[in-house]
Amino acid sequence: MTHSFNQQVFDQLQAAYISDYATEDRYLTFDQQRSYHFRMNLSYYYENITAKTLTKTVGIVRELIDSIFSDEQTIVIAQYIYQRKQLKKLLDPSLIRLDRFRSLLFEQGTLRLLEYSIESPLILQKIGASLVYQDFSNLNPGYPHLVNPTILINLRKEIILHIYDDRGCDVFCKEERDYLALTNQFQPYIESYTRDMMQLDYTVLTSPYGVRFTK
Repeated sequence: MTHSFNQQVFDQLQAAYISDYATEDRYLTFDQQRSYHFRMNLSYYYENITAKTLTKTVGIVRELIDSIFSDEQTIVIAQYIYQRKQLKKLLDPSLIRLDRFRSLLFEQGTLRLLEYSIESPLILQKIGASLVYQDFSNLNPGYPHLVNPTILINLRKEIILHIYDDRGCDVFCKEERDYLALTNQFQPYIESYTRDMMQLDYTVLTSPYGVRFTK
């Protein structure tokens, strides 16, 4: 990740919640260009949310994380902090390379941005599963209860993954080739989200940068 890209992401996340960049006419931008974006269903891909379907959801999250972060040695983790020390049980302090904090501009809270060395992809899988199970602590299979909004960033490819909870996630890509590869791989889950929005009487707005919805 270049210093410029790093600064761009930090500035934008400080100014607005990341999901705001996935709706209507607000876009996450890289080098003043709109990012490529898609949103996909996770647990909402299934008819009912049960222990069994949440296990399947964690499987989808693992596949998505592997597709975005395979062969990476360093990642950036961004987190909107409302409850303190939620990442403490997951991260090894000796592997934190850079750690910065800023006050949020749009509400009370703190934005943390840290660079982390990955010794094993297992840490990302644990973070993903903790986000999926944040509203189902009784079904949580030994993972920490992670409720602060948490964002994983690929340093090399400049791809941002936001698993907002068990329901679904947003992916933002700087490069079109990464966007096309991921949307092809996860097309059924993207189409599932689009169908759900249409059933809620949203109009689908398509562009080269992804799909948006409006009433």
